[in-house]
Amino acid sequence: MRIALYLICILYGLSSWSVPPADPDLGWHLFGGAWILEHGKLPDFDPINTFSPGWQDYHWLAQLFMIEVYKLGSYPLLQCVFGLVLAYTAKVLVDVVLLYSPKDFDPIRALLVALLAVYCIHAISSPRPQMIAILGLALALRRVSGPQKSWELLYLFLLTAVLANCHVYWIFIPFLFLCFRVIPQISSHTITQCFILCLAGMVSPYTTASYALLIDYLLIPASLRSTIFELRPGLSGDGFLPYAILVFCLLAFLLRDWKTEVLPRRGAFVAFLASLFMTFRALKFFSVLAITSLPITTPALYRLFEGRRFSLKVQKLLLGGFSIHAFYFCAITCPWVVDSSQIVKSLIPVEACTKIAQMPLAPSHGRNHIRLMTHFNHGGWCRWIIYQNNPALDVRVTTDGRTQWVPERAFQDSFGAYLLGPAWMEVLGRWKPDAVLVPKNNPLGQVLSRSPDWKIEAQDDVFGVLLPRAEAVPAAQN
Repeated sequence: MRIALYLICILYGLSSWSVPPADPDLGWHLFGGAWILEHGKLPDFDPINTFSPGWQDYHWLAQLFMIEVYKLGSYPLLQCVFGLVLAYTAKVLVDVVLLYSPKDFDPIRALLVALLAVYCIHAISSPRPQMIAILGLALALRRVSGPQKSWELLYLFLLTAVLANCHVYWIFIPFLFLCFRVIPQISSHTITQCFILCLAGMVSPYTTASYALLIDYLLIPASLRSTIFELRPGLSGDGFLPYAILVFCLLAFLLRDWKTEVLPRRGAFVAFLASLFMTFRALKFFSVLAITSLPITTPALYRLFEGRRFSLKVQKLLLGGFSIHAFYFCAITCPWVVDSSQIVKSLIPVEACTKIAQMPLAPSHGRNHIRLMTHFNHGGWCRWIIYQNNPALDVRVTTDGRTQWVPERAFQDSFGAYLLGPAWMEVLGRWKPDAVLVPKNNPLGQVLSRSPDWKIEAQDDVFGVLLPRAEAVPAAQN
């Protein structure tokens, strides 16, 4: 039954390969990896964004991994590899569930807890560095959930150092150590170890900037959090996710006996409450909550069904049914079976940006690069597609999905312009774009396509590329 439990969760984790490669961040991640490979160094300027003063590419290690996978098998192999990442993450989550299960192991209860965590991660998964960080976080939780070993600090330090070059989630490993090692036994020894783990962020080409980045994340303006989907509050999520938060809260409430249930798990409760608060604040932390909640939700679910247990025959039937469904779902969603190209084309400007790469565009208004006006969701992809088709063409977009170090006004101007806000004409006049990429059903696209000051240079079924006619854009400061 344990084997069946592992098999079911691994297969459901693997089924994340069904997510189309259309995440808004994937394009600039691939571009970053390709740029580093071509130049043999990290970027010392921002080759993507026209308004960014520089690029601290703290994802660089994950991006190199991603671009190598892409070179071997394009997008289907990327989907497959990240499905394998989540599959192994699911395996580690089952390990954690078993560590917190009572001696009278119940495979159905353990399966329900593990599947709840896998579902919450699956619901926000896509091929990007965050999934590598989620695996690292699961590995760290499994380690601190067991007895402390002499090699633990070295293991966690190396894991944290790797993640510090992949994703900002590296900070959660020192946080888990704080919750599971320092809080239960506060001593100079455990505090020193936690401090050493925090220093792992220095094992990065950007050293202290790894910590400044954390502050930048904390200080993201409320206006951006309300506009960018993954930064919206957790209760605004799709499907079952808002209800999952209520399930987590309900299960935590079941462990209410202070002496026997809460106090022995005080570190786990701190980790749970912190991740719950972050999830209420932003959808992107659902995966963190799914992992850090396991030390609480596992015993809580056992308590919920205390004294109730399926017969051995029913357990086998349920596990068999889950196994068959998991096999079937994995098979029908395999990237080499399901053609997701139409979904990708409806979300990603593949054809339109390919045509931009072939246009005889040149920098204007004293700039040393071509300025392409793009929406938040499309800028990174367009930069990557143009690079693939014309690597020498220096095009930089106005918005590309990154929020770090880019002036807030650039985002507000972009969102306002694409929604025809009050200042949209002033934004166009101030930005003076050499070209505009816009969905054809977008308000800005509808207006510009009818304007005598702009001409449609290229288009596909979803996106259009517009160029300003001579003297069309009002004079304004760069």
